[in-house]
Amino acid sequence: MSQTSAPTSSGQTLAEARAQLQERSGLTDTSITVNETMSGFQEHRRLWLEASTTSTSEDEQRTLVEYMFALGWSVNDVDADQGVSVRVHTQPQVTIGALLKDWEGLQYRSTSDSFRELVVASRKVLERQLGQWPGAVPSR
Repeated sequence: MSQTSAPTSSGQTLAEARAQLQERSGLTDTSITVNETMSGFQEHRRLWLEASTTSTSEDEQRTLVEYMFALGWSVNDVDADQGVSVRVHTQPQVTIGALLKDWEGLQYRSTSDSFRELVVASRKVLERQLGQWPGAVPSR
């Protein structure tokens, strides 16, 4: 993982974010991983956050997805230049990207369960919605 020059007073480390997601009530099977790719000599990173919830409330599900994006954006020791992906397993499976109606530019599909559980926000979308990186640590 690449270290960055982000101020340590902003955000939190990847390890802290993982612990925070794991401690959030109502979630199981939580994880945060870093996907690193190379394009020529340029290294790129995307954070992947994943969790399962038993909540069937659309408001609770929307709050959870927004929380997970904010949590990923708060990680200050991984510069996710390719943005943040959030995967939330629900029962029945909802199209989680459609929950965030006021977030323009999200990438998601509503065709099959494996696509409906995933939503991707580019760095540009995250900056517009959550401010400059690294973002504030979201409340639990």
